[in-house]
Amino acid sequence: MQVKNLAELAVNFDLESDLLMALESISEALLKVKGGNHSYLKWAVIFGHTALQSAMCLSLITSASFLVRKRTSYKNNYGELDNIEWLYQKLQSTDLLPYVDSKVIPKNALELKQIKHLQTIRNTFIHQQPALYVYTFEELIESIGLTVKLTRFLVSSSERMALGASITKVTLEQKLGVLESQLTSC
Repeated sequence: MQVKNLAELAVNFDLESDLLMALESISEALLKVKGGNHSYLKWAVIFGHTALQSAMCLSLITSASFLVRKRTSYKNNYGELDNIEWLYQKLQSTDLLPYVDSKVIPKNALELKQIKHLQTIRNTFIHQQPALYVYTFEELIESIGLTVKLTRFLVSSSERMALGASITKVTLEQKLGVLESQLTSC
């Protein structure tokens, strides 16, 4: 379909595309950071958060779509996505398993602390506060490593990922493989 002018543009949001684009964007941002362009560090963290939130939502949707939204919007058919801390905790509940062989994220206090830190840093970066923030390359690798690890579990092992026809498990696993290689080489 050719678009003749901007008035004809339609925007479609889906979590599968968000996840794939976020994984691709993390990869690009890591290349830029590794090449010395440290302003992309902020974006790697933001894309890491987006990827993790999208993967978590895709895993919870198989149980009930309202589980991905903030509690204040449970009664609606729409609402803001819940934060990654609460999504993470929901994905640890055996009560929310949709299928016989699906798996929960194992409880891990250190991971929960890292999830909270990722949420805080992402909020700091996305809201442009402060103008200068000290964040090390090692912290970036740790944050992205956690995102990749949890996303890999959800995509490859949890048996609960709700994917449409346009983006497959294999495609996501390939992108995760690229990121794992990049993280190893860092």
